Amino acid sequence: MKKCHGLNILIIKKYMWWDNISSIDLKILPNLIKEAKKSDRKRIMYCLHNSVDSMLHTMVNVIYKDSYICPHKHLVDDGCQVIKKWESYLILDWKGKLLFFDDNWIIEKVIDIDANKWSMVLVPEGVWHSIISISEYIVIFENKTWPWEEWKDKVFHDKFPLEGEDWVNKVLGEWYSI
Repeated sequence: MKKCHGLNILIIKKYMWWDNISSIDLKILPNLIKEAKKSDRKRIMYCLHNSVDSMLHTMVNVIYKDSYICPHKHLVDDGCQVIKKWESYLILDWKGKLLFFDDNWIIEKVIDIDANKWSMVLVPEGVWHSIISISEYIVIFENKTWPWEEWKDKVFHDKFPLEGEDWVNKVLGEWYSI
């Protein structure tokens, strides 16, 4: 077995196997933007990972203004293990805000995210957060660790409304005023 920079070539070949390479042609963005606008949730996600079982989930998100994402964190105790997930964002188009909260629904930090400034953010495990678009829409490249199972993916903040509840617009109004 040959070595290259201290790694086995077999390992390098495994990660370079063409069938496992995912790519996106950014020419599809106009279609994603249209689909997000038509969706009830005013957002859409395009997945580049091959399976919900992938250890790294890579996505392109289009989020329209007035799309509500309930504050949540990725630290789930399922009784057998504690699932801790990290997220990273790279802003590809337009502007938004990444909001961070404490346990009592107080906003602790707001990060302005802007594609013109090549905004990148790493959200650690267990941190309450949400994101809003302050332009018509925002396009985000996102990575999230661990396989996806709906009930193990995230915990929603119990002091905020869930999607579709009556006081969502009040909350969004407060966030946009920051």
